[in-house]
Amino acid sequence: MTSVFESKALARVAIGRLLDAVIHEKILSNEGFLSGFQSVVDFAPDLAIDIPRIWQYIGEIIGPFLIGTSSSSRIDLLTAIFQKIPDTKSKQMFEYIMRYAVDFSSKEHVRELWQSSTLTFEKILKVDLIDSAFVREFEWLINSSSARSDPELVKLFKNINSQDSDIIAYINHHFNLSEKFSIRTIFFSYLQSCLIGQDQEKRIQEDIARSHIGVLKAVINDSPDIEIQAIYAIQHFVHQLDHPPKMAAFFFDIFYDEECVSEDRFFQWYECPDPLESEGYANVVNSTTNFFNWLKQTDEQETFP
Repeated sequence: MTSVFESKALARVAIGRLLDAVIHEKILSNEGFLSGFQSVVDFAPDLAIDIPRIWQYIGEIIGPFLIGTSSSSRIDLLTAIFQKIPDTKSKQMFEYIMRYAVDFSSKEHVRELWQSSTLTFEKILKVDLIDSAFVREFEWLINSSSARSDPELVKLFKNINSQDSDIIAYINHHFNLSEKFSIRTIFFSYLQSCLIGQDQEKRIQEDIARSHIGVLKAVINDSPDIEIQAIYAIQHFVHQLDHPPKMAAFFFDIFYDEECVSEDRFFQWYECPDPLESEGYANVVNSTTNFFNWLKQTDEQETFP
């Protein structure tokens, strides 16, 4: 492994993928990998004399290794890996490994692997290293609603004179529409752009809310999965604002009236909530009771004219 540290980044990524492959084929055991990793860590201080970025380069190998191409179980090796990393380097290494894992795959995929494992920050790092700044930086691993608005996209949505085509071009350039995290960020940006007022006085500016619906419809593109993500984005956004009265119902009305989200998807959200998306769900259900009662009545009228 050490010979690759002075090579190009692609070589380090390739080593990470190779390590995953040889473990998958049972050519190398997890124990054998960890033993070799220990040797690299032991030599790292000496290697740092000639290779100052040695810890970054180790992260560049381990990130793709954790994601792998043949199995998703490598993420469970993180605890054992960090038991071999000096405390003085562990926080920095976590940042490097997560950065390159995301670069190799996607933030959403890394989050899904993390949440499907038994990992916690406390299993990786000493408690005194897990400060508020660290939690803010990596909350996306543990909280699927941790998407935030994109300031530039908020500006584009907020400007009634913005062309939908320009907003869509910005989205296509900066976001991967196959990633849940990106979808959340897009919808959070739209929702944020609709707000006026401060703190408890925040309310929705309806002309802004309706001005770029075409962009949202282009993003959703009749995808049931993205429709569901749009609803959960509203749920979590409103929850972050401490559930202003009628706000969730207003956005539900708009998304339904403008045919962004179908009736089926609203009922899917209502009747089959995702356990990982429970934060704020009950409050939004309560605040949208009239909306769902109206949908049910409409269905009954269509069924029994």
